[in-house]
Amino acid sequence: MDNFLSLKRRQKRRITREYPREYKLECVRIYVESKKGYYKISEELGVPRSTLKGWIDRYMDEIKSEEKGKKGISQVIKIFSLLFRN
Repeated sequence: MDNFLSLKRRQKRRITREYPREYKLECVRIYVESKKGYYKISEELGVPRSTLKGWIDRYMDEIKSEEKGKKGISQVIKIFSLLFRN
């Protein structure tokens, strides 16, 4: 019985993966510039949908906050790059 419980615990562990900042930025750029949804893009790139959606949501939130502050797009890119520092 102990072996069974131990096996179940190991199966529940999530496999986490680190993505380079540049890769995250490129994935979001592909989303922003294409007319595809994040579901299709995540399949094409091999990135979990929830992960890609999180990156896109961060980007959109940052854009919205920057629009309120009326900062330039170069500032948005700098801030967005900081969000994805490893």
